[in-house]
Amino acid sequence: MDYPTQEINPVRRAQTRQALPPPLPPQRRRKGPIVALGAAAAVLVGGGVTAVVLLKSDDKPQAAAPIATNKTMTTMATASVPPSEPPTSPAASSAAATSSTTKSTKATTPSSTAVDEVTTLNSAADRLVVGVMTANKPTLLEVVCDSGRIGEPKKPPPGESIKRAGNAKVTGTTGTVPVKIVASDRTVTENLNARKQNGKWCFTMR
Repeated sequence: MDYPTQEINPVRRAQTRQALPPPLPPQRRRKGPIVALGAAAAVLVGGGVTAVVLLKSDDKPQAAAPIATNKTMTTMATASVPPSEPPTSPAASSAAATSSTTKSTKATTPSSTAVDEVTTLNSAADRLVVGVMTANKPTLLEVVCDSGRIGEPKKPPPGESIKRAGNAKVTGTTGTVPVKIVASDRTVTENLNARKQNGKWCFTMR
């Protein structure tokens, strides 16, 4: 007994295969634009995922030298008199102690120049923050040492920010400024490295 056969059209089969939609690619998790927060401070200055990483300071604060008291200075002044010479009058000893104390106070008091440098570096850090948060390229060019690496800045997305977290520390022609960076669910405080370049403070880049 013969059974009816169904004709298979190869053209229709090919069209059926082509009509099927291609499989969707796997979705990737969005990465935040601020990277390496655990190792260094990152500042958004250009592009959605472009970051300029500023160097973290490894400097450790040194212990301050003890301040000499009036009693200590008086003892030192008395001990410095040779035994063969007659003792000095109380007025002379008092004058010597006062002079020594004045010199010690001047040595332990920060000079006006050092205070001015801290203020100037704080101001540079504040301009950096404003430049980042407002995507102001001219401002960023003024405070970044390697300004040739600055692209076209874009404002950080909502929830991400950077701000100065304290006063600068200056050592000669170098310094550091603490900043607080907030990126998504991460918050970190790091030190940004700065140096004097052409007589102005600027921040170094990795």
